[in-house]
Amino acid sequence: MLLFYILFSVFLIIALVFLIRPFFIHKEKKSSVVYLVLAGVVFSFFSIGLYLMIGQGKEFSHFLFVKAEQSSIAQSVAEYRKSPQKLVMDLENHLREDPGSTKGWFLLGKLYLSLQQPEKAVPAFAKANELKPNTPMIMVKYAESLFVLHHMLDAQSKALIHQALLLEPQNIDAYRLLTLDALKNHRDTEAIHYLQVLVSILPSDSEEQQKLLLLIEKIQKRLK
Repeated sequence: MLLFYILFSVFLIIALVFLIRPFFIHKEKKSSVVYLVLAGVVFSFFSIGLYLMIGQGKEFSHFLFVKAEQSSIAQSVAEYRKSPQKLVMDLENHLREDPGSTKGWFLLGKLYLSLQQPEKAVPAFAKANELKPNTPMIMVKYAESLFVLHHMLDAQSKALIHQALLLEPQNIDAYRLLTLDALKNHRDTEAIHYLQVLVSILPSDSEEQQKLLLLIEKIQKRLK
C-alpha cells in the first residue's frame, strides 16, 4: 500500500509539471500540443490511480483478485485430475482443521464414491447428515453410499429416501435409486412405477426421458 501512495504522488507531481510548464516556457505551438498530449497521458494514469484508491477501484481490484484465483483454481483442478487421491488427502487434512464443514464432508463422500470406496463414503455422508440434517441432497447421497456398500436398499437407506421425498417430492436421484433397487431385485412392476414417476419429472423430450420410456416398454413386454 505504501508503494502505491509513493507512485501516486509521483504521477501527481509529473502531471502538475506538464500542465504548468507551458505557461512559463513560450515555444512554438507544436510544443504546446505535445505537452498537452503528454499531460493527457499522465493524467490518464493519474485517473486510474485515483480510481483504484477510492470508489469503484475496489471492484476493479476484486476483479483482478478473482482472475488470479480462477487461474490458481484451474491449475489445482488439473493437478487433482491427475491424482484424485491427492484431493482426498488435502480434503481430509482440511476437515481435521475444520470438522464442522458440512460441504467438506459431503464432497469427501462423493470423492470416495467416485473412487469406489463406499465403506469410506458412508461415514463421510453420515457426518454431513449429522451436521446438516433434513437436507435431501445429503440424505439421498448417504442412501446411495449405503446402496453401493450393501448392494441393496436396506432399512436405513429406505428411511433416508422416504424422508428426502417428503421434503422434496420430485427428487430425481431418489427415484433413480428406488428404480435401481427394484430392477436389481426383479420387482418389475415397482420399477415401472418409479420409472413413470421419473418420466413425469424429467424435461419433456429429453434424451434420458426417451431412454426411460424405452426401458418401460421393454419391461412391460417382459411381464406379458
